[in-house]
Amino acid sequence: MAGLSQQEMNLLHVVQDDFPLTRQPFRDIGRRAGLTEKETLVLLQKLKSENIVREISILLDSKKTGYKSTLVALNADEWEMETVIPRINAHPGVSHNYLRQGFYNVWFTLTIPAKRVFIKEIISLFGSKSLSYLILSSLQTFKIGVRFAIGEHKKNIYRKTMRIRNDVTRELSSFEKEILRKLQVEFPLDPDPWKILSEHCRVNPDELVKMISDWKREGIIKRIAAFIRHRNVGYTANGMVCFNVPEQNINESGKIVSQYQEVSHCYQRQAFREWPYNLYAMVHCKEQADCNTIISNIANKIDCKDYQVLYSIKELKKERIRYFMEEK
Repeated sequence: MAGLSQQEMNLLHVVQDDFPLTRQPFRDIGRRAGLTEKETLVLLQKLKSENIVREISILLDSKKTGYKSTLVALNADEWEMETVIPRINAHPGVSHNYLRQGFYNVWFTLTIPAKRVFIKEIISLFGSKSLSYLILSSLQTFKIGVRFAIGEHKKNIYRKTMRIRNDVTRELSSFEKEILRKLQVEFPLDPDPWKILSEHCRVNPDELVKMISDWKREGIIKRIAAFIRHRNVGYTANGMVCFNVPEQNINESGKIVSQYQEVSHCYQRQAFREWPYNLYAMVHCKEQADCNTIISNIANKIDCKDYQVLYSIKELKKERIRYFMEEK
């Protein structure tokens, strides 16, 4: 891949996986990439400074942490966007916001504490304006988890194995929330990151690693990994496909769509009379023509003729949600 050395490509391939819960994780990551610990840390710092690696952090599960998320589709003209977009992006619960093609041209994800009401929260973002919008809540998750192929690493562009998470949730203690809040920082690029994090959390390093291990087992922590700016490694075509699938075929269709390596996310969402689409898939390719080919193949495979492809025109916001900040 242009601009990246073979060592950098090897490392990018490895750091998208879950970090090992060892006292020297970068040493073990380096071994997998054919690097020393020092080389691993230096290259990761370089890749971050060059905006290849967006961040290295701990990814939490919204439902397990007492939050809820939804996708929102909004119709706004050019004048309305001038005032509405800044209000949407300023909300700490908005992680992704894209300008896309079509009648509903602003698409954002909103994550809020479960006790709050989506409708009230969304309307508050519009100020005095009355806009057409849809709350597209997720009814079922078929696939989630991006993993981009880098250089010669062509296999498993995305995680094909869908992790079945335990839906049982429990109330987190105030102590757990405090530790999880403090863990939502940039993962230290240090030979002993747990020591730095444990000092920040004011717990013993071994105790912290055990807590993280337990939370991962419960599904509260999804993984610790590097998140890549996909456009900066060549994946410039980003299409959201909305399929109108008969209700009786939704499970089978979701499983089929999820098998495609180019599909990173696949959900069943709420459908509406004015927007009858109920199966959503995110498709990433290096060229839009490749995306169109993949999408056409998927549509044929699931026998769906009614679908829309919404390519992103502009990324308006992309930030990881920080949980429990309102309790700080």
